[in-house]
Amino acid sequence: MSSGPRQHNVYLVKNKGFATAKFPRPAFIVEPTDPTDPPQLAVEGVIFQELVIAYGENGWPSDEAESLARFVEPSVYNVEYCEIFLRDLVLRPFNQLFPPQTESDRQKWASVQWQMPFMEIDAVTQWPHIQAKSIDNQFIIDFKFSVEHVLVSYCGPVTFDMQNVQPTVIRRFTSQYTFPIVDLPWSLELGQWPADEAAQLVNVQNDWDNIFNNPDHPLANQARVLELTENLLLSGFRNLLVMLESAGQERENHDLDLRRWRAQDWDNVNIDGNQLHMQSANGVYNIYWHFEYDADADDLNNNNVEITIIAPCRFTRRSQ
Repeated sequence: MSSGPRQHNVYLVKNKGFATAKFPRPAFIVEPTDPTDPPQLAVEGVIFQELVIAYGENGWPSDEAESLARFVEPSVYNVEYCEIFLRDLVLRPFNQLFPPQTESDRQKWASVQWQMPFMEIDAVTQWPHIQAKSIDNQFIIDFKFSVEHVLVSYCGPVTFDMQNVQPTVIRRFTSQYTFPIVDLPWSLELGQWPADEAAQLVNVQNDWDNIFNNPDHPLANQARVLELTENLLLSGFRNLLVMLESAGQERENHDLDLRRWRAQDWDNVNIDGNQLHMQSANGVYNIYWHFEYDADADDLNNNNVEITIIAPCRFTRRSQ
């Protein structure tokens, strides 16, 4: 361990292997202010671990990600191919998202010479994990690709401008999925919405004004219908969709979006056009359900529910 002068920022790190074991870097023991807490390891330089970068606009280029997904046989790579592969499909998108912060950083980063990249294919997802180290062992970059995003990690002496990947303003994402409505007792396990619940919700969706804006209907009945509607909507939502890792790219806080989601206060369900709608009290989080269901329809394939989430987090279909 070293305690000499430090030229760069010092970061506390949870993953000691990524920070130190892969290559030698100046490391420091930081004594906590609370004497009951154990000492922590800090490393000189710049470190970020597994930032979540979504594909598409303002994220990792979709075309490059799809190209990577097609290269699933690393044994055919030769040296020249690997260099092109690293430069065009990995470093170029990385440089677009992480520009060096200063001119000195830019010159240092441009002069880095890379070893042959390491690559393996995830046996389940068939997406690649790529890691590259500089010849002098001063830099390491690590990319774990998946169908929705890439996790990007870096350690080295160059500092990057993080505004592209950690914006200071709230970004809202739209997640939209359609699920079939079926008359099966095990429908929730199949990514489907049960027909008996859908029938009740369709009645509320199509007869909203008569139920809630009719002065002849007792308020107690309206409250019971509202409670039942919200319970059915949220139960179906939780069974069909799951939140993706943090879209805000907070360092080592991939559960931050989920904790914010769970902390929201929600207004009562209402009708918006022909959609059932729930909104957080601050207006930032919105969920829409639109049911198309006719039990007597000739083509039951047209019976479905479309769920749309507009929020500073992303959702995907729950794995079966």
